[in-house]
This record gives sequence, structure tokens and C-alpha cells, in this order.
Amino acid sequence: MENQPNTTQEKEPVNEQPENSAADNPNQPSHAMLHIERGRDGTEFTHRYGAAWTSDDGDIDMKLNGMPLDGRLTARPMEKLKRLRAEREQAAAQPDQQPDIGQP
Repeated sequence: MENQPNTTQEKEPVNEQPENSAADNPNQPSHAMLHIERGRDGTEFTHRYGAAWTSDDGDIDMKLNGMPLDGRLTARPMEKLKRLRAEREQAAAQPDQQPDIGQP
């Protein structure tokens, strides 16, 4: 059988959202509704429970997909969330710069 060229094309992700801020597009949420769970060892786990939009009159409308058992949610601005993610990714990409103590 002859080798035929691969004609399948990769589809772009459907759920990909533009990088516009909520101020540029009123349909984009302005806040993420998060529950921050702290472990016994001090680590933090963030669970996303929904989104919030700031309306023209300054009210905040929320859409929740669930509710944590303790009832506590944090509304974190999307810009801050993006900045924190970028900082975390940048820190993970950098090699560990701690000196090797005790090495000759």
C-alpha cells in the first residue's frame, strides 16, 4: 500500500477565550469565584466555583456551579488571577538558583 500524505487538519480549541479584559468585553467575567482550601502543611488548593460580572450600575452578578461546604468564596479579579498564573509559570521555568551548600 502506498504512503499517502496526511490530510487531517488540527482543529483549534473550541473553549479558547481571547485575552481581552472584562473592561474590553462585558461578556467576559470580571472576577473568578474561588474557594481557597488550606492544608495542614500550609499548602493552598484553589477550587473554582464560578464567575462574576460587574454590571453597569456597579452591582456584581455571580454564576456559581457549586458551593463549598464551609460556605466561603473569594472573588478574585481576573487580571490578578492572570498575573499570579504568569508569575507562577515564570518561577517554575527558572532553574533553582540556591547555592549548593557543602559541595566542594
